[in-house]
Amino acid sequence: MFRTFIAILYVLIISVGAADSASAERRLALVIGNGAYSVGPLANPIHDASLIATTLANTGFEVTEARDLGYRDFQRIVIAFGRELRAAGEGTVGLVYYAGHAVQADGENYLIPVDADLQDELDLEIQTVEVSTLMRSLEKAGNRLNMVILDACRNNPFKSVNRSGSRGLAKVDAPFGTLLAYSTAPGDVAADGSGRNSPYTAALAKAIRTPGLPVEQLFKRVRVDVMERTGNQQVPWESSSLTGDFYFLAPSPTALAPSPTETASQPANVAADIEFWKTIASSQDPAQFHAYMNAFPNGTFRELAEQRISVLETSRLEEAEAAARREREAEGRAAWEAVKDSSDPALLQTVAERFQGTIYADLARVKMQVLQETQTASLTANRGATATGGDGETERLFWESIQNSSNKSDYEAYLDRYPQGAFAAIARGRVDNGYSPQVAALGDAQAIHPYDGQWTLRWDVVGRYWQTAWCSPQETGIAVIDVRNGKAEGKIESNKSSMARYTIDISAEGTAWVTVRVHRWAIRERQFSIELANGTGVQDLSGLNRCQMRVTLTQGAQ
Repeated sequence: MFRTFIAILYVLIISVGAADSASAERRLALVIGNGAYSVGPLANPIHDASLIATTLANTGFEVTEARDLGYRDFQRIVIAFGRELRAAGEGTVGLVYYAGHAVQADGENYLIPVDADLQDELDLEIQTVEVSTLMRSLEKAGNRLNMVILDACRNNPFKSVNRSGSRGLAKVDAPFGTLLAYSTAPGDVAADGSGRNSPYTAALAKAIRTPGLPVEQLFKRVRVDVMERTGNQQVPWESSSLTGDFYFLAPSPTALAPSPTETASQPANVAADIEFWKTIASSQDPAQFHAYMNAFPNGTFRELAEQRISVLETSRLEEAEAAARREREAEGRAAWEAVKDSSDPALLQTVAERFQGTIYADLARVKMQVLQETQTASLTANRGATATGGDGETERLFWESIQNSSNKSDYEAYLDRYPQGAFAAIARGRVDNGYSPQVAALGDAQAIHPYDGQWTLRWDVVGRYWQTAWCSPQETGIAVIDVRNGKAEGKIESNKSSMARYTIDISAEGTAWVTVRVHRWAIRERQFSIELANGTGVQDLSGLNRCQMRVTLTQGAQ
């Protein structure tokens, strides 16, 4: 009887709170639509801003709407909104929506006023509004919850601003108590839309009008809607550090009412949940967030824990990849320094093959080309000569017969006969330093790489599943690949119809550098390494795309 009374009382309290949530808290929104650019004008931002302003007003927001802002007006309205938010008090909910052009440079995102005349990246500091400035303004307001929504990843018309070729906006983590939503994934481009509104804004307005959706679930629904509207070409993305619940439209009382059993056990579980979270909230160790999810599978902070795990594991993977690239660059530099003054194409070829993808491989190939052109010109000049030893054709045949020899006497014989020959510099180097045949110096013969031949590439998804390509339970893909000169590239398809492109570069020491590209991933291209031993190599990957994966390379066709 007592539990029934508690359950009824809970329903009454929640009913009153849900019905009056919009009026109990003050809600302020700043909505900006910029479309009248002199460079790259946009048709939809004005309509998008109008739609969102109306939708928010219908859910209890006091809306400040602005259109086609120049630089000074843009700065003023952002500062004024931050002050208004601070004056409204700690319990206020703030929201900023922006539709228009934006660019990234050096990891910072910039919102573009309509009067911007950007000649290069220096103009960004004096003609645009930094997203970080907007975020700081909201953070200093001290209110309980903020949302920043950027439908601003449309293709960059200011090509001179970003010479790195990066598209869209850069990834930014949301400050505490903030949700930051992008209309598409970092580094990608969103559609302006062929209708009156962009696909993202249309989906967002529809979701806001749906009662009972927690804000995190609302943005998941927006993501699914946009992916369906764009054929998976556009994948919205959020960064959230919210710790409380928020509904644009409150749920019905019956949807919130727990069973008597749940009501009786809830206080203790919630208290333990919160206490556990407090001990790990600032941790940089993904294992602690895994432990939280194991202890509280449906915990209050589950989605935040998942996001922290993804960010931390991705960061660690990126740091490891960057360290490996730096080490490889250092090895390539040392190898180049050792051979850069050599006239022996065999030594240069070794650098070109072992350090493929680095500037030192490119330098080695350029010098090889110069040497080959010099030798060809020398042979041509000598052809038809009557000097002792015959013409250039005889010299070439002589050289080809000894070019892979490890006998010093062969090169001395060549020098005796052709002291000024086309290959004299190479021969003298091998007489002085010795030579161990590794690759062919000239002609069509190719190096025999120790890992050439058929290999089997296997890709298995083993945990932490997600609704995207290569993230489904029991998803696997197998491809037989041909490694030639230590390299292979192609496609691999899974049993769930996911597709990935791969390139593989295996060093002579047995390190396989694998690059995978998956169109539907937020970060479409990722690189990792596999150490090969006894004809096989395995790499377990966490955070590659929020899933746990295992990639295996096995020698031979399996």
